[in-house]
Amino acid sequence: MKKIILAVFFVCQFSFLTFSAPVKSTVRTINVNGINRTYRLYVPAMYNGTKKVPLVFNMHGKTSSAQEQESYGDFRKIADTANFILVHPQGMPDELGVNTWNVNDSELNPSDIDFISKLIDNLKLEFNINSNRIYMAGLSFGGTMSYKLACELSSKITAIACVSGTMNFSQKDACNPTHIMPIMQIQGTADPIIPYDGSNNFLSMSEIVAYWAGINQCNTSNPEITSIPNISLNDGSTAKKNKFLNGSYGLIELYKVIGGGHSWPGSPFYIDVTNEDFYASKVIWNFFKQYKLNGLAFSQLGIMQNDDDEVENEISYDAKNNGVIVESENKAFVKSSPNPFSNEIVLQLENFKTNTEITVRNILGQMIELNFNSKSDQSFSLNTTDWKEGIYIISTNDNGIMTHTKIVKK
Repeated sequence: MKKIILAVFFVCQFSFLTFSAPVKSTVRTINVNGINRTYRLYVPAMYNGTKKVPLVFNMHGKTSSAQEQESYGDFRKIADTANFILVHPQGMPDELGVNTWNVNDSELNPSDIDFISKLIDNLKLEFNINSNRIYMAGLSFGGTMSYKLACELSSKITAIACVSGTMNFSQKDACNPTHIMPIMQIQGTADPIIPYDGSNNFLSMSEIVAYWAGINQCNTSNPEITSIPNISLNDGSTAKKNKFLNGSYGLIELYKVIGGGHSWPGSPFYIDVTNEDFYASKVIWNFFKQYKLNGLAFSQLGIMQNDDDEVENEISYDAKNNGVIVESENKAFVKSSPNPFSNEIVLQLENFKTNTEITVRNILGQMIELNFNSKSDQSFSLNTTDWKEGIYIISTNDNGIMTHTKIVKK
């Protein structure tokens, strides 16, 4: 693929040629704390407002712009098929006139935390946004801003991805996310601006992993390592994916681009050393779509979902017949009372044919109650005093016929 070679660096990010924007992108303005802020909005043609859709932000780097990032780290074709709304916010000039993000002090004006928070709220009023699926991606200093949002606006953010960026130490010290935060980091080992092994100002990739592994309760001693096929022999780099697991689920993914520079892998615009073995935008979306706010997407747990991404209270399918929904007037189900519950919940199995295997897991798929058996029509209670507030899934297996029931502790 023919590349356009561009190599103009400034501080933490590059600035390059202005690109023509697609027709469907619009430039908008929103007033935040008395300051007019701008952003680019991309709404895919398939969006019709009848179904809740994800919202993806893509933050530009220092000295760059929303328009440049839209073309350089392009998600638009993915949005067209995956049906999510895409936003490219515009940073404000600093005292030197350089576009940037306020990553060190939320109290400064302009507050980029306030900007993104208000922008999310306004877009939710205008569009049918799924509040459980709001994602942040960013390049270089935009990636650093994504980490800030993960720390300070986690109540609204589901997961983040950082390309050729990192956290600084002041961010780490002030970070206080309110929930597990899935993290993807894509970083070149030869990045001249954000060193892979860190600096006096920036965390190394191993420090990034260690910090978020502590929050996400991931195992760092035995990651899953996958070599990315080296399909481009002339790009000067190779890549490996390191996946850090919480139980059997990967909440941290680190793409180590060996020999890679300060760039967005797979971009058609060649900057520094750009890896061509994978496309960053594609792997980021594949990572994002696994997660909903406060947990895994229910589809990862083998549970059916409706259009609003909420688990149906009572769902049955045949595990022996490729998951085909069982249609029966006398289908098995679990009664739960009360629901929501606090310190105790009473369960009763209805229409099960055999002694039934029962499992209770949290939204991350972690076992809360060990497998146990119960007869149909038998009531029993569970002591839930030690359970954390949130959603739990009761799964039953009646000789291959399975049900999943959502219960909520408040």
